[in-house]
Amino acid sequence: MINDRDLNKSIGKARDLWLDSLDLPEGKEAPFSPEFEKNTLRLLKRSRFKHSLSRMFTACIIVALMLSATLYTVLAQPKGKSTLGFTLNENGGCTISIDSDGKGPMRGNVGIEPGFLPEGYTLVYHSTISNKSIFLYGHKNNLPYSYMNLNITVTDLSNYKANQNIEYFKNESTDAEFVKIRDCAGYYITNGSCKYVIWIEDNYFIQVYGYLAKEEIVKTAQNLIVYESKK
Repeated sequence: MINDRDLNKSIGKARDLWLDSLDLPEGKEAPFSPEFEKNTLRLLKRSRFKHSLSRMFTACIIVALMLSATLYTVLAQPKGKSTLGFTLNENGGCTISIDSDGKGPMRGNVGIEPGFLPEGYTLVYHSTISNKSIFLYGHKNNLPYSYMNLNITVTDLSNYKANQNIEYFKNESTDAEFVKIRDCAGYYITNGSCKYVIWIEDNYFIQVYGYLAKEEIVKTAQNLIVYESKK
């Protein structure tokens, strides 16, 4: 008599036990009883189910380890902090002070995507020196250079410790006002027909300037997208 305990040990062994229990003429195949086939199929299904569970469990562990590593990288990675200061000078002009702790990973080349450009302007020049990227836009009717140029410079302050002052329009009459660029505090500076909008965003020091109307300069700044370029 074959029981479940024998079947559980080995399906192959159970088959041999079953055949040994039958008295058949030589060369004649032994038929399997319905009970034997039922138990054998049950064991096969159980074995496959356990194998599937094992593979699923292994896959879950691998995914969990990958997510943990990614989360650790994001949380453990230091994020730089930079501040922008502004001072009107008594003898004219103004001074911008930049203070950065130099934390955060170097992000490589910088790309920009102007969400708005004054009508007729197109990119005519781009270069990157160290952590600073320069983008020059010219008017199609006054290329390559003219007083109608629009300039955008982006300085990556990540992994770059800076404590410096930048002087604008030294000894000249200057007007300035606070402007908000998205959620960032910035400054709008004028000296005659030359206008600047400056601010710090995502640890980038950004300047948009040129001889354009205030509305065009400010709108260009407010719609500018800065990102890490893979090029």
